[in-house]
Amino acid sequence: MNFELDEQQLAVRVMVQDFAAREITPIIQEFYEKKEFPWEIWKKMAKLGLMGIPFPEKYGGSEGGILSYVIAVEEISRADRGLGLAYFDSVTMGGYPIAHFGTEEQKVKWLVSLAQGEFIGGMGLTEPEGGSDASMIKSTATLDGDEWVLNGTKSWCTNSGIGNFINVITRTGIRAEGRAETSMFIVPTNTLGYSTKPEKKICAPTSDTSEVTLVDCRVPADNLLGERGAGIRQALTLLDEGRVVTGAAALGLAQNCLDLALSYAKERVQFGKPIISHQLIGGKLADMVVAIEAARLLIYKAAFLEEKGKQFDIPATIAKLFASEAAVWIASEAVQIFGAYGLSEDFPISRCYKDAKLMTIGEGTSEIQRMVIDRWLSKTYSVQS
Repeated sequence: MNFELDEQQLAVRVMVQDFAAREITPIIQEFYEKKEFPWEIWKKMAKLGLMGIPFPEKYGGSEGGILSYVIAVEEISRADRGLGLAYFDSVTMGGYPIAHFGTEEQKVKWLVSLAQGEFIGGMGLTEPEGGSDASMIKSTATLDGDEWVLNGTKSWCTNSGIGNFINVITRTGIRAEGRAETSMFIVPTNTLGYSTKPEKKICAPTSDTSEVTLVDCRVPADNLLGERGAGIRQALTLLDEGRVVTGAAALGLAQNCLDLALSYAKERVQFGKPIISHQLIGGKLADMVVAIEAARLLIYKAAFLEEKGKQFDIPATIAKLFASEAAVWIASEAVQIFGAYGLSEDFPISRCYKDAKLMTIGEGTSEIQRMVIDRWLSKTYSVQS
């Protein structure tokens, strides 16, 4: 077993860390307070080549690999969760479906521009009545000549108000056994009948998250992604991939919490010495390190397996569950170390505290992760697994 990153992966970490320190950390508080998407930072991220890391050179990428991409998500999220969310949703939920299921024409038209940072993508899966239970999808797509007509509502769609397209999963019919047939479509955001309403969320305000309404939205028949009827199967594949990067985002948040808490504990003096010298505070910091290192190993293992084309669904689920819940706990402990200052919006740690809960909900709640693991335990688990 080799636990060392290769030269390329190390170079990505250094590059993104340096970028975040120069371009994100000094100014992101202003965007957080205004609840604005930081366009200028995004453009610089695109110029750096971050959007194309996991994609082939043929389609505008750099073929940097899954683990390099996961490291980039970790470091961007360490600086700001909103940017991290916009980044991995555009790449994973916008780009991956086209890379995996798209035709050559779709890849040339959409993926190249996304990988080069000219387009922003997203996903429309969740609905008001269909969150964890994707079978409850009510939105529809009806074939009318050489066009599909989409109607329905999608909730919690990242990048849907600022992006160029989202990949939407809708019902396209009923199977012989009575189950809904679902399919995925590329829907440009400038399509007539497409509208968005920003969600009023308490976390990651630098990302755009909106409810999408589709009213007689017509898209070309060629915008069908992959096979008709493969929508849920495609979504499950994407959610496995999404859990790896969501875990990486949670890891970045947790690392940021440790950075802030450690720095404060070295500077804050109580009872005649820095509070890090008090065993109760030092113990909290030590436990944070343990949780972060464990989360990093789990996430990198899942990314490694994905990159090698091996089965990674359960490792991804385990990694996402552990890292997201660790992030919530670490953020809470970090606020405790700051004391009353941790409750002040003037201190960056308060941002971490509000953002952390998102990690246990996005890409499948903790309850769903445990359900998936439980099913695996019942069927295939062994000590050698």
